[in-house]
Amino acid sequence: MAAQEPQALISYMQGIDKQADMTLARACEIALDVGLDADKNEGIKPKMQRGNLIDKISRSVEEGNSLVLKSEDVTLIKNRVGSVFQQASLVRQIVLMLDPAMGEE
Repeated sequence: MAAQEPQALISYMQGIDKQADMTLARACEIALDVGLDADKNEGIKPKMQRGNLIDKISRSVEEGNSLVLKSEDVTLIKNRVGSVFQQASLVRQIVLMLDPAMGEE
């Protein structure tokens, strides 16, 4: 783990199977699940929204189904990815997979 990553991400990653491959779904689940300082004062609704989205992604992977996300879900995930992961190249790869139009800006 790089020293610049948030402590919450480091703690979260320590509990994850190190042999598991990093996939787009896994990266999105991590970004949605890691607690950020900004999350401390939020109410239950945003946390439930993120939890429901994690479940939706997980179910899709388990069932082998493709997943269609609402634009607000994609925006939420992109924002979380940018806050959780510090490496610009990783953020870019994840965001471009979620929203290819971002590469045109």
